[in-house]
Amino acid sequence: MFVGRDHERQLFRAMLAAPEGHGPLLYLHGPGGIGKSVLLRHFAELADTAGREVVSVDGRVVEPVGETLRDLAAARTRPGTVVLVDSLERFADARAGLWPELAAAPADRVITVVAGRERPDIAVGGAAPAGEIGLAELDADDAVRLLRARGVEPAYDEPVLAFAGGHPLALSLVAAGLAGHDGVPRGWTPPRDVVTTLLSQVIGDLPSQRHRRALEVCAHTAVTTEPLLRGTVDRQAAGELFSWLAGLPFIERTRHGLVPHGIARRTIEADLRWRDPQGYRSMHQGITQHLVELLYEDDESAAAGHARSLGYLLREAPVIRRYRLDSWPGDVVEDAVRPEDRSVLLAMTDRTEGARSAELMECWLDRSPEAFTVYRGRDLGNPIAFMTWLRITAADGTAVADDPVASLAWEHANLAEPVGDREHVAIARFLVDPAAYQRPSTVTNLMWSRQLVNWCRYPGLAWSYLALADPAFWGALMSYLGHDAIEPSVEVAARHYTVFARNWRTTTVGAWLAALGANEAGAGTSEAVGSQGLSRAQHDAAVRAALRAWHRPDALAASPLLRHRPAGGTRAGESSEALRDLLVEAVDALSANPTEAIYHRILAATFFHPNLTQEAAAQRLGIPFGTYRRHLATGTRLVSNYLWQRNRGPDG
Repeated sequence: MFVGRDHERQLFRAMLAAPEGHGPLLYLHGPGGIGKSVLLRHFAELADTAGREVVSVDGRVVEPVGETLRDLAAARTRPGTVVLVDSLERFADARAGLWPELAAAPADRVITVVAGRERPDIAVGGAAPAGEIGLAELDADDAVRLLRARGVEPAYDEPVLAFAGGHPLALSLVAAGLAGHDGVPRGWTPPRDVVTTLLSQVIGDLPSQRHRRALEVCAHTAVTTEPLLRGTVDRQAAGELFSWLAGLPFIERTRHGLVPHGIARRTIEADLRWRDPQGYRSMHQGITQHLVELLYEDDESAAAGHARSLGYLLREAPVIRRYRLDSWPGDVVEDAVRPEDRSVLLAMTDRTEGARSAELMECWLDRSPEAFTVYRGRDLGNPIAFMTWLRITAADGTAVADDPVASLAWEHANLAEPVGDREHVAIARFLVDPAAYQRPSTVTNLMWSRQLVNWCRYPGLAWSYLALADPAFWGALMSYLGHDAIEPSVEVAARHYTVFARNWRTTTVGAWLAALGANEAGAGTSEAVGSQGLSRAQHDAAVRAALRAWHRPDALAASPLLRHRPAGGTRAGESSEALRDLLVEAVDALSANPTEAIYHRILAATFFHPNLTQEAAAQRLGIPFGTYRRHLATGTRLVSNYLWQRNRGPDG
């Protein structure tokens, strides 16, 4: 049973029905296993049914070439003949003699179809080509029809399509091993023999180990550029390797860079994971590190692309798949806000969030137009969506007073430690896409990428906040990213917003990304570990609370430090008494370093002496209150660092 290729079949039937004097020539091209040979065999059946003479030539088996060329020339002189030439690339140097035969004007109603992996680059002079077709993978419906035709049960559809997509050879190979099976084995992966066959058919032989590594990097990343190869494979040969990749039949050139076809990407990835797990992890970490460096150092116009590439590296995480954060932007572009955008932004905010939110948005637009990023179509017309990224410093903290969402974030950031003169708080305040309001979409992915860029590129980030209208939907992602919900929620125009927060004082964005990446590559444990442990932000908050509760055993007994371990580590203590002793140990550790002794004195006076206010502690120590508060915050961070490292172990 032949499945799919409706367009190609209709075209060939039209060629068979063409009037006398018409000698069409059709090109078919695509990577190995995409179905070129199967389609040519189907064309032969259609031609035979129509009563036509069929002459088929397969470049994989012809010998000798000279005799083949004479047979082709003779066939094309016989009216009504259908000439089918498969595996054009196998003719190699003989193509110089083959093409003149195909280019010569044929007899009446002769049809010639040529198939090969690469797009032909030789002009066909006297022929009248009916067209050129690059064969793509089957669509989802046809892929399922093929599985049914091969006897595969519906229960297998999801895992099989996740690997094989619509690649005909991959589907057929997997189906051969699954026909008649009823249940889906837990954690099904493609059998090794399937991967080996696909490597041979789709990828073929590789010139060198260096070329293999370039191909593996290309398969692992969203898009491949020459600078990426320069930073991860070979600095000197990057240009040569990029040109080689660009010429492969299963690699597509896009405006962003090189993108492998789906089955090629999945097959190369599956092979490397099986063959060299440590090499896979090492490659993943190297690419992550390189992209993080680019994110910090490259120009602003390229930063968003690097952020999207970093997000793509996390595609194996179930939470990333759920929110579809690994998709590419398509035909949407970022842009700065323009004066004429005001009415459009007001209208879309009013429609999605209500009149009061529109008023607040307009206030921020007047005060901080640079905080707005708008999203437009390729025509760069009116905005289709927008977001705001508010950067609030101690100097302009009063600007948040009128906005309850921003005010909550600012108060939270200053609760334990005031925002310093060289620090700022960042708030993703409005995330407005009317077509998919706060739901996964192309624009939403761009918004997430923009936030990642902003986290990296603005030094002095103390806290970041996101205001989300549906915390139940986004909660899993926020937990994965190490952002904690703060209370209470905020009501604006009858819509409730939950504000999620992350403390960046204790880690860099680069280290956080490396931890996430190592976790997904199987090389480590991410900070964001959900219910199995405390994220760094949760740990820090728990340490601050435990210090304040040092004199209250009942409060210490409820500490998360006793119920959950830090990510990758052990619990801080088995009882409130053990936790109390551990806090003393951490504070006392500061006294061993002369430069940190002042922090030891301040923490001991503040937390270990009952009924002593902060003002009284500062007076007892003879320190101005402002200086005391800064030193208290620094000392608390040092204690939290001590406990984090101690409980995670020597490799934490």
